[in-house]
Amino acid sequence: MRVLYIVTSAAPSHAGPVADLVAGAQAARWRVFVVSTPLGLRFLDRARLEQQTGGPVRSEFRMPGEGKELPRADAVIAAPMTFNTINK
Repeated sequence: MRVLYIVTSAAPSHAGPVADLVAGAQAARWRVFVVSTPLGLRFLDRARLEQQTGGPVRSEFRMPGEGKELPRADAVIAAPMTFNTINK
C-alpha cells in the first residue's frame, strides 16, 4: 500500500476539512498519516483524524529514540498552508 503524508499548518481550509482529503486518499487505497504544525491543530478535528487514520496526528518534534518513525512516504500533500509556512 502506498503511503501519503498530509501536512497542514495554521490556516483555514477553503476546500473542506482535512478529514475529507483523508477519506478520498483512503478510498484510493493510500495509507495516510497527518502531520500538523502545533498551531495548525486548532484548525483540525484531531480526534476524527486519529480515528480515520488509526494513528496519532503528529505535531511535535520527536527526539531520537522516542516512539516510532513514520514509514517512508510515496507522496506528500501540504494543504492548507500559510505563506509563512511555505517560505520556511
